[in-house]
Amino acid sequence: MKAIVFQPHNDDGVISIGGITQKLIKAGWIVKYVYMTDGRHGSNIMPPEETIKVRAEEAEEERKFLGILNFHDFGIEDGKLAKLDHRKLEKIKNKILEILAEETPCVIFIPLKSDMHTDHRITHDIVTNIINKNKLGVLIAKYFVWLFPDFYDKTIDPAEMVLAVDVSEEMDKKLRAVRLHKSQVREGYYDKMIEKVNSLFSLLFNVYRKTDTTYLEIIGLYNLKVDNGTKLKSLIKVLGKVEDVTKIFHGRKSEKIET
Repeated sequence: MKAIVFQPHNDDGVISIGGITQKLIKAGWIVKYVYMTDGRHGSNIMPPEETIKVRAEEAEEERKFLGILNFHDFGIEDGKLAKLDHRKLEKIKNKILEILAEETPCVIFIPLKSDMHTDHRITHDIVTNIINKNKLGVLIAKYFVWLFPDFYDKTIDPAEMVLAVDVSEEMDKKLRAVRLHKSQVREGYYDKMIEKVNSLFSLLFNVYRKTDTTYLEIIGLYNLKVDNGTKLKSLIKVLGKVEDVTKIFHGRKSEKIET
């Protein structure tokens, strides 16, 4: 089985689904990374050209550490996905379609449509446009990095299914993988952020449940067509301890008060 993780920046995948990625690899899945931008503006300390070089080296360290053998890097300037001219955008779309045709993945991972970073939203739009235009039956799993509280302008994009995945056993390696992106952790505290976020999810989704999870990753599933039933079952089997939290309820169970 194969999976492709589309990443606006080269640390987004491990921050968001580093535990899920480990589960796939341990189960023998082939995971391919596709990076959209060069991350050159992800530092307030290093100049852009140095940042490109450093971040590429850090991404390579992460791939080696996790066992990711395949990747493609579009190398678009960080922050400029929304400003691509038509010809360059079409060239990128054709290459993504070529990658999807070659790899025939069971599932692809992309950022949420409502993620607050422009590159994340545009990555989502580019990939979903290709899938919809070409009527591809691939299973879509959406993740998030910059999902701030809902005081901001969000885009509604309800998932057909939402899964809470127990990554307690994978969390130590996930944090070590995140810390390989030294330039980002030095300025952004991503390891501390994601440790707290995955812990918070465990607390939130375990209210009234009394389960023994410590860390959870959350993904939304889309394109659940009839012919994707086998793919969905294969994914859920690999994820192990997983709970369908598409609908969650508050308080007395018999009342089923939705939250």
